[in-house]
Amino acid sequence: MWWLFRLPGFVYLALAPFVLAFAIYFFIDDQHKEAAKAAERAAKPPAEVTIEKFDAARNTNSAQEAVITGQVDLGSSYELSITKRGAETSHYVLAPIYATTAKDTNAPAIGVLMQEGRLDDEQIKAMAVDTGPAGLLMRIDGKVLSSSDVSGHDREFRDHVQVAPNAVYIDPFENGRGEGLAPSDTGRYAAIVIGVIALAMAAFGLFKHRRTRAERLEAAEAY
Repeated sequence: MWWLFRLPGFVYLALAPFVLAFAIYFFIDDQHKEAAKAAERAAKPPAEVTIEKFDAARNTNSAQEAVITGQVDLGSSYELSITKRGAETSHYVLAPIYATTAKDTNAPAIGVLMQEGRLDDEQIKAMAVDTGPAGLLMRIDGKVLSSSDVSGHDREFRDHVQVAPNAVYIDPFENGRGEGLAPSDTGRYAAIVIGVIALAMAAFGLFKHRRTRAERLEAAEAY
């Protein structure tokens, strides 16, 4: 890691504007997402739709919220624990979702319930509507996840369960949509931290550049 601090000054000066631009983009994107959540909190949730008829363009709102009904096979659920230095940093529960008309689980799942955190019995009862031949019929109000949200955390799950390539991933609002769409400062603070890093890189690069120049002048005067 120490080599990162030993690069020539011009490298830091060249990289700093790109890091700052990323921080600005991240900040603006986060503000747009927060504005979308605020607007949707004041509105009704999207109309309920069965997973076999789900269309992201029609059935999600600007906060990527959807209300999807499908058969969830909790017997094939998978718990993923991500650790760092022996300590758990995050935990996911994944379970396959099948069509409301599915008679069994032989076909690949067309959806995945992917919740960050634990999935307890009370939450399952709150989402349960009926029992079907392929799993528990559940009404899931949550955020439809993008591939970047999933972040490859489903790789082990896909080894465990057959999942359709275009499957819908949804993270339920485990404590209700009010909390699921609650404002968050995480993105804004992350953007500020990235911006501070960019400014620090520029300052460090300028310092190294001036020091190198001074050393060259001293060397030239010594001859």
